[in-house]
Amino acid sequence: MTNTLTNYEPQCRTCNAPEEIQNYMVVLRSNDETYNDISTKVSSKYYPFVISPDAVSNHLRKHALVLDSTTDTTVTPLLGVVNPPAKPPKGWEAQLELDGDTGTVTSTPQTDGKLSDFSGILEEFSIDPEEFEVVGSARISKWQSASGAWLTSYTFEIQKKTSGETVDLPSLFTEVKAAADRRAIINYTTPVPQKKSNRTLIVPFSDLQAGKVGSRGDSQALMERVLEKKERLAYYIAEQNCSEAVFLDGGDVVESFENTAQQGFTNDLSIMQQLDLAGTLEQEFITLLAETHDKVIVGGVPSNHAAWRKGKDVLGRPSDDWGLFLLKQIQKAYKLAPEAYGHVEFQFPGEWEKSLNIPVQGLDIGLVHGEDSSLAQMENWWAKQVHGNSPIAESDILITAHYHTLGLKPSGRSRKNGKQKYWIATPTLDNGSDWWANKSGSDSDPGLMAFVIDSEIGFDLQSFTVL
Repeated sequence: MTNTLTNYEPQCRTCNAPEEIQNYMVVLRSNDETYNDISTKVSSKYYPFVISPDAVSNHLRKHALVLDSTTDTTVTPLLGVVNPPAKPPKGWEAQLELDGDTGTVTSTPQTDGKLSDFSGILEEFSIDPEEFEVVGSARISKWQSASGAWLTSYTFEIQKKTSGETVDLPSLFTEVKAAADRRAIINYTTPVPQKKSNRTLIVPFSDLQAGKVGSRGDSQALMERVLEKKERLAYYIAEQNCSEAVFLDGGDVVESFENTAQQGFTNDLSIMQQLDLAGTLEQEFITLLAETHDKVIVGGVPSNHAAWRKGKDVLGRPSDDWGLFLLKQIQKAYKLAPEAYGHVEFQFPGEWEKSLNIPVQGLDIGLVHGEDSSLAQMENWWAKQVHGNSPIAESDILITAHYHTLGLKPSGRSRKNGKQKYWIATPTLDNGSDWWANKSGSDSDPGLMAFVIDSEIGFDLQSFTVL
């Protein structure tokens, strides 16, 4: 029989072999087989379990009591340590490294080599699967144990689940909007004097970056800030009394998750929630303009945060853009209510273009997000677009976003009308670009820009404001 001694140490591979193998070795030795013969027969019969003659000798002499062939007694082996903890390859030892809301897990050896649910592994380390989630794909290491069984270790990254998964976005927006309505400074549905048909209101709406959390707050803070801008815009609309309005989406309406790894940890909304909030806020502004003007033009351009991406790589065409997608959904919805929105039209760049030009009161208003040029080189970039006959080649005023910095600068003169041309950089609406503030020491206040184009004087500088 096989009997593990009290001073047994678990490094003996044979003591941890299956009971059948140990029984077979005892039988062979009881029949006076040599250690060489036992090694050959066991290795042949139970391959891939292979044992050397020295290992046979060590096990049978030190860890087993073998009855000679003259006895008639037969007993069942008493195995010492069956299935001891399997030792994984170096570097794959079970461990947890947790640093606040992120960490790395290397599992204990698993018998399932195709594991897809890691909640059990998290619980082994006292990590709540409802609080943490696996990020990306797991790496695996497979090896064969002393018993011949294949085992697998998994290593993967984890992160604390964001509060975005528990945000009741519709309820939150309803609550914030109700508060904004209660403190509204003007009822924009109140009858106003005859509108001025020779004046068009321009409202650039840029860099909302819905879902982003920064030093200015979370999504609730964003809602409050943007709806407060809407209140101020209603007051401005009543002051200017234009008959037409142009709403320009300068891009980056969503924060997305594919620009930097940090977004996966700082955003408080999923991508679907980001789209929901961005579309809701844009619709609030467009509806305000529709209710206060005889004609409304809505235009938008693609941008870097809203681009269709896989990691940092942009996929598809420039027109494959979440911001443009949202505007097209609003356009479809408005077509279902022509009595209320029949005077609202939408304009988009060509599917391979990134800029848009809209004629307004004798001037051409150009719009581009601006990520293809540095801020310092934007005027030169615009000049090259004229040379390349892009949509903004005819623009008298170029509006850019992206840099979150307010700017107004004369830039050349129009050949077709002799008027001064301008480059306008819009302020941001977002919760703050703290990475840029930390890098450059520069920060820009959020705001909503508005100004008027007059058929006689062109760009009405006196109307230019940031709300």
